[in-house]
Amino acid sequence: MPTTIADLAADPAPLTRRLVVGREAFVLRALLPSDTAAMTAFLDGLSETSRAFWHGDVDAADQAAEWVEAIGRYDKLRLVIHREDTPGRLDGMVDLSFCVPDVAELSRYAGYGIALDPRRTARFGPCVSDARRGTGLAAAMLPPTWDAVRLLGCDRVVLYGGCARGKRSRATVLPAARVPRRGHVRRRRRHRHDARHRSIRRTRRRPGRGAVGRCRTRARGPAADGRA
Repeated sequence: MPTTIADLAADPAPLTRRLVVGREAFVLRALLPSDTAAMTAFLDGLSETSRAFWHGDVDAADQAAEWVEAIGRYDKLRLVIHREDTPGRLDGMVDLSFCVPDVAELSRYAGYGIALDPRRTARFGPCVSDARRGTGLAAAMLPPTWDAVRLLGCDRVVLYGGCARGKRSRATVLPAARVPRRGHVRRRRRHRHDARHRSIRRTRRRPGRGAVGRCRTRARGPAADGRA
């Protein structure tokens, strides 16, 4: 039988991953009943800019309590991440939904020529604390998130609020993406002259800077050719 959200609530171990971002060790895992206070603090700590795009119109304590109460129920799975040595302070989370509403998502994506299969599609919304923005933490959370999506039988994801207008135009249309195959790495095609071009760039300097290679420094003044 396929894994269910209730199964993962009873045994969340398959969702747990240890990640290293920079030089810090993190643990990504399922949201637990003991995380109410930590989730409240995480939501309260988001800036106004972040909250404008992430449950900003809901009280943090009420939202955290609602998410904890919903563990193992409905169609939601929530992952959290924290430093290995500070499990009581959350640094980010991923909100996953395995229900794709007809009007909100299916019809909207169909209008852009993208056909979604609700049985194989999940919606996701990542969020990291303001202090962790730009550190690579959000990117590190994606592979374990795709593992969770595959574990529950889906192979396509769409971003929550993938099409927005007006003030929230930052969340523009996000095409539905296939979940990458495990171990798949997209490689950049290298030109056969790349290595030669890099070696040339390393040796190029403006005259007068002591460079070697194609642009050699020329001494200036009357002593340049040994004459006084």
